[in-house]
Amino acid sequence: MAQIVTFRTLKPYADYDWMHPSWRDLVIEHLQASKADRERFLSRCGPQGVLLALSSAGGGKGTRETPLLIDAGDWMGLQTTILALLKSSENRAEVQMVLRAIQGAMVQRRDTKQPRLVPPSDPLHSMAMKSLETLRIKWDTANKVISAATLSEYCNVSVLLSPLPPIPDIRLTWEDRWASVAKQGGKGAAFLDAWTEAISEWLDLVEIVESNEPRLLQQMSFPELHLNAMRNYLDYVEREANRKLDSDEADDYTDKIVRMEELDPVVEQIGSVLSSLEDRAEVVRGAVGSAESDLRDTRNEKFPEPDGDYEGRSSASRPSGGFDVDELFADL
Repeated sequence: MAQIVTFRTLKPYADYDWMHPSWRDLVIEHLQASKADRERFLSRCGPQGVLLALSSAGGGKGTRETPLLIDAGDWMGLQTTILALLKSSENRAEVQMVLRAIQGAMVQRRDTKQPRLVPPSDPLHSMAMKSLETLRIKWDTANKVISAATLSEYCNVSVLLSPLPPIPDIRLTWEDRWASVAKQGGKGAAFLDAWTEAISEWLDLVEIVESNEPRLLQQMSFPELHLNAMRNYLDYVEREANRKLDSDEADDYTDKIVRMEELDPVVEQIGSVLSSLEDRAEVVRGAVGSAESDLRDTRNEKFPEPDGDYEGRSSASRPSGGFDVDELFADL
């Protein structure tokens, strides 16, 4: 194990990813025993290394927590690495991974008393506060459009802290998401998928704002300015569901079935987020469900599956000398 921290020496830059899980406990034990190697790892690790350092439920008994954070220097070293990563990374998945790692560690270290927050004396409190501040300054300064998934991870961390950190300025994000909805709206069947995706992303944002900064909804005149567009979408989905398909290609039926499956949760979300459209959304969901069922029946009737008794193949295609596995084990 003496050379464990040099296993990446051929890489042209000095940082660490992670390796096969079978190495996990051996590496942890080595790094726990070697302060110098531990400091080097914490100063160079990427998101996977952050996950390891903040991990919990490890070890033989499942009680090991934050295994590489043994002293104050370790916490400070990891915090420096995290802040640099969050400041520089444009990869949403990396940012979300780091925020989830912090939030997961916070859940394990919350105060046992109410409210169940991470106490200010815990080094994790400072790490979380500074991480959110770094992201907030980065996003606000650059006028960044923030994905709903990333904003959700940010808020999940923030609710475990006191004082409650502010959320970033998301006006630009709101305007960008709503502009996408307006741009795709009413362009016809060819654009229904893009329209649905835009609405889904906007609704995800609405739900996050409603839970964490409902005042913004008032400033954006929600839902008054948005009801007509959602009504138009529901009308269009209903027409699409009721549009009869007559094709000689099985794939055409399959494609529309998949489309109905993808439309249903978005229609349901509209009814959930916009209470005044709940009844209308249920009617449209009924049309979508009926269309999906009818399409399956028609496809199966027009394009029946060939009879087969060997892995879906006809008996004529069954290899000579083969045997039925189910028959072989029937008496066991």
